[in-house]
Amino acid sequence: MSVNKKTKTDIIKLFLIITITTMSFKTIADTKKAQLSEKMDIEIYYETSSGLSGLTENGYYNFNTGDDVTFYLTENKKIEILKLNKKLLNSKHTNFKDVVFQPLDKTLTNYVVQKADKNGDLCFYDVSKYSTENYTGPIGETYYKVTAKGIYEYPSIGDNFTNCERKPSTKKSVSFEPIDDFSRFKGGILGCALNGCSIKDLNGYSLTAYAVENEGNEKYRSVAMHYDQDSKILIEKSKGIGKQDGFSHLNLAEYLWLTPLKEDIDSLKFNGLWRYREIGQKEIKTGCILIKGDQIFESNKKNSNCIKSVESYKIDVSSKYIDMWWLKNEGATATIAQVNAAVKYKDQNSIIQYTEWEYFPISDDLESAPLYKYSYNPNEIKNKKKEIFSITTFERVK
Repeated sequence: MSVNKKTKTDIIKLFLIITITTMSFKTIADTKKAQLSEKMDIEIYYETSSGLSGLTENGYYNFNTGDDVTFYLTENKKIEILKLNKKLLNSKHTNFKDVVFQPLDKTLTNYVVQKADKNGDLCFYDVSKYSTENYTGPIGETYYKVTAKGIYEYPSIGDNFTNCERKPSTKKSVSFEPIDDFSRFKGGILGCALNGCSIKDLNGYSLTAYAVENEGNEKYRSVAMHYDQDSKILIEKSKGIGKQDGFSHLNLAEYLWLTPLKEDIDSLKFNGLWRYREIGQKEIKTGCILIKGDQIFESNKKNSNCIKSVESYKIDVSSKYIDMWWLKNEGATATIAQVNAAVKYKDQNSIIQYTEWEYFPISDDLESAPLYKYSYNPNEIKNKKKEIFSITTFERVK
């Protein structure tokens, strides 16, 4: 199923998405007719209070005089429309300057998933390398603590990549970087570390330039941030915005950063009964699976409501879900980064397939969220395109 813009918009409306910022803003104009916005360097889904919606067309969106305009990232958290509307309504009563997180003197984990390298090649976790020592694919982690005088960085697997694979970290001991002026960090945890972080501090969209002495590490990119008050997770997404003068590469790298501001996000459990709905090229399939450790079972009794007796699930279908590679981890648990990575694997017929998982907790119960899987056209991956031919939603039954 080649998903054109209209189809993609319909899918977004069906599942819906994470907001770049919970702060809508009022567009003011002099005339009372539909108008075209100023250009934005990002393709995102938008909705206006007068009913206009869609994907930004070449960076532009339509609005009417006096509209509130809300933006949504198109490759992140899908939540039911009623829940989203409720969250947006509630956000109107939120004081965006109230402190919601105090990062000072807390040790934080920063997960990173590389979605594409600087040349625009798409990044995938290669399931065939699961047992290879130190292999994490395009997934990294760092640990740090912000103090009033600077940042402590702790040994970790690191977040540096060569192409689409994480380079082994050489960090063996704790290091400290003094910071004299935190105010120079605009947005994000560092910028608000001393006085506490508000909704306004942890949400937004910006363009940033970044360069270091080593040739080839220049960056010019867009960065979108969203802090979910319910799950207490800070989500950041960056995308290089193309070749620039003086750059030695195409500047097309894409990253997803996830910073949980609470404990136990590194051991998500997926055991239990799940209902799935797969929207494919020509049909919609529904069914139920039981995840038990690293195995997956179906029942020979078809019931759209899912038979809740786990004894009924005896047909081992684990080979159909090879891309759920993180179930092979010790304890069958996964980090939030692992269940937000794209995957490369060989199916039951030894044909290479590409899928991508998304899992974003939408409440304080970190294991209650839907799990999403996008299946891509393998023939388009080499062209650096993610052409969707099916989307599957998994919802926990018990």
